[in-house]
Amino acid sequence: MVTEECINQIIKKIEVLTNNKETDKALDLCNYAIRDYPKSEDLYFKRAYLFINKKMYDEATNDMDMLLTLTHDDSPLEKRLQPLFTKARWAITFQRDYDKAITMLTIIIDEKCQYFLSSSFLLRAWAYLQIGETVKALDDCTKIPSDAMLYLGREVKLISTSKIKKIIQRQSTNLHE
Repeated sequence: MVTEECINQIIKKIEVLTNNKETDKALDLCNYAIRDYPKSEDLYFKRAYLFINKKMYDEATNDMDMLLTLTHDDSPLEKRLQPLFTKARWAITFQRDYDKAITMLTIIIDEKCQYFLSSSFLLRAWAYLQIGETVKALDDCTKIPSDAMLYLGREVKLISTSKIKKIIQRQSTNLHE
């Protein structure tokens, strides 16, 4: 029988290998562990990040999709939405697929999960800005509480609402010239 302790020990070994920049070994161990423990959400999550480190975005996305199928309906909302939020960030950061990111972030926003709400508005504003939807970007910026901005600036590390507003102002000025 698979125990949580057994999986935790494997994850610790994967983390040590990753910290030692032995990504290939960590990935091999993760693959081996997933064959033995195919229902471990933690192993898929770790492997997805290893794939990202190796710029294997499709494989990382596949693991996030697997996480979405493994997460139970009775799991906390944050846990159910984490893979979707991660995929949305990757769609923006690595794939530059802004429409895909907007779709995923809208799902998260519609769930009204406080854990992801401000970050989702900020990321969606950035994605809207990238596809020229400046009004929608600005609207999303107004929905982010000011006390969340400090945290978002550190955690999301993409852009701030003030920077989005400056970009929009520049675009508006260019249109009127």
